Amino acid sequence: MTDGDIIMIKGLTIWARHGVFPEENKYGQRFIVDLEAVTDATEVCLTDDISKGASYSYLFECANKVVGGEQHKTLQRIAHRVAEEVLKDERIKEVRVTIKKPFVPLGGILDYSGVSIVRRKY
Repeated sequence: MTDGDIIMIKGLTIWARHGVFPEENKYGQRFIVDLEAVTDATEVCLTDDISKGASYSYLFECANKVVGGEQHKTLQRIAHRVAEEVLKDERIKEVRVTIKKPFVPLGGILDYSGVSIVRRKY
């Protein structure tokens, strides 16, 4: 990720109905979201005023809106949509979105499957 200050949320668990299979869309499952956003937190640091910069509550709102409120087939699409929402805040320059899916019908035992994407403003 590029230089700057990072705000983040880790391990946000949201029950949602994403997936390729009809059962996933009908019954839903857990998705775990990690977000890291690059911003300039200088004004917040100097003033101790959260309104002077981007906040992790904004990251939470973006993730919850997309993961909990939309329906997509792929983890890549979910991550991309979360990144789009986060980057609407002009104070955020770059974001890394990780989406983890703990229950995957692969026929084996694993902690989770997942994707991480990085999107930035140019």
